[in-house]
Amino acid sequence: FHNVGKLLGHLRHEHTSFMCELCLNNANLFMDEQRIFLNNKKLLIDHERNGSPLQEQYGETAPHPFCTLCRRNFYNREALFEHCEDSHCSCHLCKQSGILEYYGNAEILTEHHRTLHHLCEHRECLAKLQPVVFDDPVLLRSHQLQAHRQHKPVSTVRTAFTYGDDNYSHNRGFNHTMNFSTMFSQSEISYLNVNRYGQQQNDSQPLNISQEQMAMNRQRELHRIMDGIKRRHFPNQLQKEKQAKKNKNRALQLGLRHIPDAVTVEERETKNANVIRQIKKTLISELNFKQFQMISHQYKNNKISS
Repeated sequence: FHNVGKLLGHLRHEHTSFMCELCLNNANLFMDEQRIFLNNKKLLIDHERNGSPLQEQYGETAPHPFCTLCRRNFYNREALFEHCEDSHCSCHLCKQSGILEYYGNAEILTEHHRTLHHLCEHRECLAKLQPVVFDDPVLLRSHQLQAHRQHKPVSTVRTAFTYGDDNYSHNRGFNHTMNFSTMFSQSEISYLNVNRYGQQQNDSQPLNISQEQMAMNRQRELHRIMDGIKRRHFPNQLQKEKQAKKNKNRALQLGLRHIPDAVTVEERETKNANVIRQIKKTLISELNFKQFQMISHQYKNNKISS
């Protein structure tokens, strides 16, 4: 099959079976290691929600987190976090307090600022792309005096809140709101922020991350530096790279992607030639059929375990 979409369609219509598209597109597995859910789509839904345990030749799979705003699953928490940061709104004041919540659109975020923080209601500030909002009513009053020459009284509303309350302790998908703090621990959220934005200067507690994660963070930082150099000195080249990345993402959305775990033709032919050469050498030199069976069995086991 040329792409994952055609494979899934063939399984669904010809065999009444299902495979996880997220695992096919992202998991570093061979095709014979991918799970197949026979004659029962509920097994696929349960796999996406709760993950799958270790079973025969199939490895253990973690749950695929669900975006309540878009009503779709993502492969892992990193993919969900990247999607939410790029596609949904969040409150920077809540982020500073360690609370990470996303909103379906800018109007819901503005209502959040108006209800739980201190939003400047002046028409010039409301027209700005970044809302002018404060956590302290004194700061809002100072802003109104200096920027707008207003002596408008400021109401004291609740600004310091926790999501242990009944009103905020769950993902309010029906209200176009998704709270990350109820889905992941604080250390996991800090790790996701470091992966995307790097180590913050005001972090009071160091993160316990592995050497591999530190190397990945360093690599991302070098990529950001290189993008800055290209933006300043090679803008045309940067524009071409962005266009190529955009075309690749568009192809992925259309399902025009080859299965990433399939072995290339050259590697498969080389591996088969080595096996055939070893079998011929054994049969010609010793004519030992038992040794031939042992080699065949060993090759089959290595193929399953890999």
